[in-house]
Amino acid sequence: MDLNPPPIPFYGTLWDVLPDTSALKRWTAELAAAAACTSHTADPWTAVGQGMLIEHHDVDEVDALMPTIAQSAGMHLVVMEVDGVESPFDALGEEEPVLVFLRPGEWLGGDLGDAPVLFGRARNPHFDPRAAYAFRHTLGSALLGAWSGRPMVMVTAVESHDQMDPLLRARGLFDRKLALPRFTPEVHAGMFLAEVGRHRFAREVLEGQVRLGALLANQYACSRRRGLLATALARACERSGKPIAFRDILECMTYGTTEGDDAPLLQDEDYWAIAVHEAGHALIAHLDSRDKVIPAYCTVLPRGDTLGLMTQPADAHFHTNPNSRVRDMRHSIRVDLAGRAAEVLLLGPEEVSVRGARRDLQSATEDAMAMFGAWGIPTDLAREAAGSNLAAFGRRPSESDRERVESLARAYLEREFATVTAMLEAHRETLVAIATELAEKKVLVASEMTFLLRAA
Repeated sequence: MDLNPPPIPFYGTLWDVLPDTSALKRWTAELAAAAACTSHTADPWTAVGQGMLIEHHDVDEVDALMPTIAQSAGMHLVVMEVDGVESPFDALGEEEPVLVFLRPGEWLGGDLGDAPVLFGRARNPHFDPRAAYAFRHTLGSALLGAWSGRPMVMVTAVESHDQMDPLLRARGLFDRKLALPRFTPEVHAGMFLAEVGRHRFAREVLEGQVRLGALLANQYACSRRRGLLATALARACERSGKPIAFRDILECMTYGTTEGDDAPLLQDEDYWAIAVHEAGHALIAHLDSRDKVIPAYCTVLPRGDTLGLMTQPADAHFHTNPNSRVRDMRHSIRVDLAGRAAEVLLLGPEEVSVRGARRDLQSATEDAMAMFGAWGIPTDLAREAAGSNLAAFGRRPSESDRERVESLARAYLEREFATVTAMLEAHRETLVAIATELAEKKVLVASEMTFLLRAA
């Protein structure tokens, strides 16, 4: 173990990273003042607000903050599961002042979409919307009636405010909202190091906090899954007595946190084929990008229906700039096509993987369809043709519209595939070098990729 680990930019919990002037800490201070108020004439709780909606992309992080908020405010904390619980308010008890965190779920009643997972949890296929409506009605009636002015604050978390029924966003109900900021990769890395224990990490990890944060942001955006990774790494470190290196983290990310002895058995030629595919992605990601990005890492370690992986860094232009341009979409499509193009170039058309590029091709097709169908982008970017495709269709395109856009997308993907193939051919030596190194080492990280891409 490194007894003198280097300083790192941030190390602590989510609460630690928020400045005292942040909206969350100001609200916590208001709660503390209300809890300490002894006046029998003042009504501090109505002034503070008895319903707070916290907006953040990871609601589990908000959940993890609640004990610290309650302790700082001098309030009792009650965490309530609502979905599937017949009488959730039975958990309230008599202790006051009380901070009640209602874990988000179907009960919110807003625009929750139809994805099979909601707030990081599988949705109940037998969910009864009538029960959720009844809960919202009971909650609203209580806040406006029996609980009005009581030393009690209800809190819940959403990814977007429109996930809550607008009827709950009314005066006297959830009439306050604050948004937590998105945190930089360094902050996520610092929180992860604190959770696992910095003494357990090798010096290369402590000095590579941006890199660690990029890996976490790309592969473990959900705090629940980051917790599983943290626990698995801590246990592995205790068993082996060796500090956790980047390769250990990458292997966990690739294979998952399952403990077992059976790894997928592949022949050398299989690893070579996968390496060629991922090397194509990596090379085009570098050559065609605005900022000549270096991939965060590449692997040829099969996991589920994924044979390998190429991940671009979290600080790449297309990740950090929300205003994507046509050239950014074209870059994304080219990177998607590069795996198949590399296989055709180095292995031959009959040796390409049947399913290895399925997700890539689906992604490229969806992007191309969106460009020509929804966003009004012309296939010819010349000035005189800029207005040739402005009739964008909505959610339900006509059959003729769909046929037209599919035809444009197919022709566009064919042209871009030819362009990508030519780019790879012009840098064949670099492509072979990356694939060879990747097939041998199974995992390549940014520093190794930098060395291999120097000639490109």
